[in-house]
Amino acid sequence: MFALWGNIADYFSPNFAKQTETNVAKIKDLLEHKNCIGAFVDNELSWQMKAGITGLSVLSCPPEQPAKMVFKNMLENKYHDISALNNVWKSKYQSWDDFLKTTNFEPKFVNAKSDILEFEEAFYANYFKVCRDAVKKVCPKALYLGCRFASRNPLVERVAFDYCDVVSYNAYRRDTTSVKFPKNRKDKPVIIGEFHICRTDKGSPYGGLLEVRNAKLSAEAYYKYMKSAAENPAIVGAHWFQWFDMAMTGRADGANASCGFVSVVDEPDYTLIEASRKFAEDIYKIRMAK
Repeated sequence: MFALWGNIADYFSPNFAKQTETNVAKIKDLLEHKNCIGAFVDNELSWQMKAGITGLSVLSCPPEQPAKMVFKNMLENKYHDISALNNVWKSKYQSWDDFLKTTNFEPKFVNAKSDILEFEEAFYANYFKVCRDAVKKVCPKALYLGCRFASRNPLVERVAFDYCDVVSYNAYRRDTTSVKFPKNRKDKPVIIGEFHICRTDKGSPYGGLLEVRNAKLSAEAYYKYMKSAAENPAIVGAHWFQWFDMAMTGRADGANASCGFVSVVDEPDYTLIEASRKFAEDIYKIRMAK
């Protein structure tokens, strides 16, 4: 299924678990390195912004789609007889096989809400469980750091808190106060996988996802963001994206942001570096004050 900026895979497919295990096994040496605390699996997956859309979309899949077969089994275990499902969904399925074969019926969300969300929660849970188990199988001591949320909805976030050792968000904001976490979640640490607030006076036509006019404002914005992260008791770290400016001619997707601590000619951004040092000196004072 295509959503937002990319495809969402069928995380109930047996191939997903097999391929994830294979991929994680390839980095066994890295995971076991003394300086490695854990690993992200995936990055900025295009989760729907509203819970329920993914579940509804599975209904339009062909009958052999693994996710649709799981959905059918869940409904059959709950309702037993197809007429009971029809009564709730206001549908006209002739049988459970007909449910699988039907690709052109979408129930009103109000009628199918509890079933759709129950399936979707299982869908998310299988994703995070497979990823966590693959990391732990290769290296039990390694932390599973999640999938670096960019798009998200409260349901997928809450499930992430069930399975991740650390939940990760890529949060390009002015500070972290607007990074809200789902209610009734488990108490897990949060890490900001990416952020930046970049200057536009380096010569590149593109400063980055958040822009300011000059080095002074960029350094002030950096300190403000990091201070807000340190003041948030859930957040254990925040990672600036990225070390060096992108080439003026652009990377593979054309992005050419001047978002680095170092320019493309290896010139350090001393104002930003000074702000980073200042924050490092202040971090414990800020943290303990809260």
